[in-house]
Amino acid sequence: AEVVNVTTGRGQFFWMYVFPHRVRSDGIISNRIRGRREGYCLQQFQDEAVRRFEALQKQTGHGPARPLRLIEAGPHLGDCLLWAAAVFGADSRKSKEQLKVRSTAIEPVDQVVDRFRRSILANNFDIDLRHAWLGEKSRDLGPDKTPWVALDDIIPRDDGDVDIFKIHTNGGERAILDGAKTLFSTRKVHVVLVHSAEDHQLWGSAAFLLDRGYTLTINGKPIAKKDEALVKKWVKEKGGLQLHALHPDAQ
Repeated sequence: AEVVNVTTGRGQFFWMYVFPHRVRSDGIISNRIRGRREGYCLQQFQDEAVRRFEALQKQTGHGPARPLRLIEAGPHLGDCLLWAAAVFGADSRKSKEQLKVRSTAIEPVDQVVDRFRRSILANNFDIDLRHAWLGEKSRDLGPDKTPWVALDDIIPRDDGDVDIFKIHTNGGERAILDGAKTLFSTRKVHVVLVHSAEDHQLWGSAAFLLDRGYTLTINGKPIAKKDEALVKKWVKEKGGLQLHALHPDAQ
């Protein structure tokens, strides 16, 4: 594996393990990271993370703010959560009380998990990385098989609110949300980001969030319950699209 010193664009740097090969999608993304010395992290995620972190700081009249809480389904090489750990502070050598960000990542692909885990260790970051497929229900497939898990089965009920829940899994996005119904019904998930290239998955995810009162946009355009045909048309015309959702009480 190859390691690259990557900038956050905000004055911090961190180590990131990438793929050495130059072909296929994994190699293309790794090539981009090598060439630019920056992670392949959605700018919208970065902007929302900064906004939510600043909002948490303003809310604290007494004592320290709670850590920024991030969950990512399909983090790939970990670009976004490594970026957040470097920017906000998630040093595993410090006490849990000193962490400024708490992150959970769920990734099913063995080689990707290996590189992400190496990056976490190289930087002494505190990131909870789970090797699993995410879906509506948990299923143990037996020894040496990557299990299926529902998010509700791995995020404790007393874990508190979530600032950003990001999904980029190349399939199964609606099932992942269905596996997090308890999370959405018992806590506040401030921001949800879903990327999908499948029209039924993107609209299924949109419908899940609209039913819970979220304000939705796709590529900056507002989305309502009447827009199913329009959203599916956009996906077929443009391919992968990014859905952005804000909780009804979003700050």
